Amino acid sequence: MPNRTVLVGSVMHAIRFYEIERDELYIGIGKADPWEGKTKGGGYYNVGDLRPPFPSTAEKGLIDPIGYKRVRKEDIYFAKIDSEVIMQDLTLYYQAVAANQAKPEGVYGDIESIYQEADPNVIFYGGLKYRMVARGDAVEQAARWLYFYVYIDPEDFGDYGEFRQCGIFTRLKRKDDVDPDKYNLLPEEVEDTGNLEVLSNRPPVSYTPDISRLVAFMIEF
Repeated sequence: MPNRTVLVGSVMHAIRFYEIERDELYIGIGKADPWEGKTKGGGYYNVGDLRPPFPSTAEKGLIDPIGYKRVRKEDIYFAKIDSEVIMQDLTLYYQAVAANQAKPEGVYGDIESIYQEADPNVIFYGGLKYRMVARGDAVEQAARWLYFYVYIDPEDFGDYGEFRQCGIFTRLKRKDDVDPDKYNLLPEEVEDTGNLEVLSNRPPVSYTPDISRLVAFMIEF
């Protein structure tokens, strides 16, 4: 009788990360200044600022951190790819946004473009369609992705202007005199940023006093 083998290691890595790190998981934002400068007047961002550089694996933290927000346990999901979808050029999208023009048609996988269908278990991210999977079904369904998100509320860090970097941090330690129930931490309230697990350089996202900004990651293990 032939052996029948399935590779489950990557799913188990996702499960270990979920079980061990989810209690102290933060998403941080930073980098208020442009990547290559910003054209003044009219609110139009140059192409350089729309196409940020690839992050370096040597990075240990954010450039000019603005703040860190704790990810709630209920906002971490296992996921698997459901199908591929068409993703258009993000530059066209952001140019249209900056010029207050109609946004191009298509699915865009970035901060302001996480689309969800009527089915709450389906989400579009980075040009792909994902299906959320229950923790107990992760191994059987080979759900080796974890989806994390926070909403950066206007009152979390004040008027930060813009941000261009986001990161996932584990084992972040707040200062002893900071309320243990406080979810949004300013840099001066952090004793140790812990481990930077994932870093993303992104086009600029602007502060708006009445809008909460979604910051999300879909990580493959």
